[in-house]
Amino acid sequence: MVKRIHIAGILVFLITVLSVFFATRQERQNAKDAALAFDVPVDNLFAGEERYVAREIVLPDDTYITSITPRFSGAGNLLHHADLFYTGADNLVCRGKKLQMYSTGSELNTIETLGPDRGIFLKKGERLLLYIHFANPNDGQKIASGSFRLSLVGSGSARRAVVPVMLSVSHPCDKDVAVSTEYPIPGGVAHHEKNMEQPYRFPRDVVLVAWGGHLHEYGVSLALMHNNKTISTLTPQKNPHLADPKSVYLAGQVFQAAVRIRKGDEINLQAVYEKPENLFITSAMGVGYLLVEFSK
Repeated sequence: MVKRIHIAGILVFLITVLSVFFATRQERQNAKDAALAFDVPVDNLFAGEERYVAREIVLPDDTYITSITPRFSGAGNLLHHADLFYTGADNLVCRGKKLQMYSTGSELNTIETLGPDRGIFLKKGERLLLYIHFANPNDGQKIASGSFRLSLVGSGSARRAVVPVMLSVSHPCDKDVAVSTEYPIPGGVAHHEKNMEQPYRFPRDVVLVAWGGHLHEYGVSLALMHNNKTISTLTPQKNPHLADPKSVYLAGQVFQAAVRIRKGDEINLQAVYEKPENLFITSAMGVGYLLVEFSK
């Protein structure tokens, strides 16, 4: 009797697993091309004023996101940052919080392509949540206006799914809607280096597909380390976009050869700043955006 119950339990488990597998497979076969966009104007922002705006899109179909493009018309320095979240997947770094799938400052970071066979899979009926922080710096125009547009292109063809992972050198899970946080750099030092306060360890084997990063003014490099070995360093480049001239633009890197990261391996970031020695910086940042594929 006990043996029969045990076998029946195994059969129920296998049927459940296979049902989920085939349902997921069918779901992904039904993916469609998509063109999604957020258009968010900001009007009459006074010098020193800040404004926070939230928008959402309910996904009409399953799709694989292959590119994310930000644009800003008007005074580009009004965009402090924009963070995009997805409700249909878990946040690997900040457990219990929404997946942060994209972020940019006024440099307008772009995910241009993930290659012909990869994409970020999004499910029909789930939501994309965009949180924007506008700020008119005190050295800007007295009153300024502009408009932020975030465009996402999705493919309906079956692809290998990649997952965004956001890391920060400072308190990555302290805020409700942001993975990254700012940190101060004191006066009295011209060169400053900061690593993650707690290196990240993936809960399963992954392949690192691409990565990018974000620094603030006076940032000179952002390094990605795997088990204490630097595998990539991003440095400021000429910005190809019409963006805030004071922003720091780091061109992302797509890895041509597979970078395999095993479960439990240590991942770290190091942000380096060079500044006038007596300058006190209140809001430095060092953020890494990783795109990974789960190993089979």
